[in-house]
Amino acid sequence: MRRAYIMIELKNGVRIKYVRDIVADTNGINKLYYAYTGETNDALVDQTGAGKVMGDFETIITNSQSTTEDYLSFPESGGAVYLLERNFYDQGLGRDSIMINYIRLDSITRIYLVEEWMNIDQNI
Repeated sequence: MRRAYIMIELKNGVRIKYVRDIVADTNGINKLYYAYTGETNDALVDQTGAGKVMGDFETIITNSQSTTEDYLSFPESGGAVYLLERNFYDQGLGRDSIMINYIRLDSITRIYLVEEWMNIDQNI
């Protein structure tokens, strides 16, 4: 099984992981990762369309090249949004927190895909 996510790297060195709020593949977990078998007909190149890693990646790349917007828009299930809100565990505070981001287009250095092998019984 392979899992993947989209990474957005900023000029200040911050990296922001993005996974759509509702993924359309059958093995992924909303907001955590996209997943697919990696076999023929279920490989990275087949993950096109909304809610799949290649489809969302291509949308984000297109949105990042906008000449009319200041902020990156994300392809969420309810439509495009500028505000990205995700839960995360804050090690400094020792508790779950919420990350809220608006990402200025001129602060982005690169956007790329991360693809990893995972065990079938591995959840995150």
